[in-house]
Amino acid sequence: MLREVGLVRDRREGKQRIYHLDPGGLRSVHEWVGGFERFWNESFDRLDDYVREIARAEEEE
Repeated sequence: MLREVGLVRDRREGKQRIYHLDPGGLRSVHEWVGGFERFWNESFDRLDDYVREIARAEEEE
């Protein structure tokens, strides 16, 4: 299955089949995961700002 979707390449050596990761095939996976990474980084940055605001407000009381 991994070979069919372009994530690995293979070659035969006698009775064995040797597999190698195909970095080109992983590019689309990396880009897809990157979207989630950006989303969560932005969400955590907003949460951090919110927590700092609350801490400042409590200090002023």
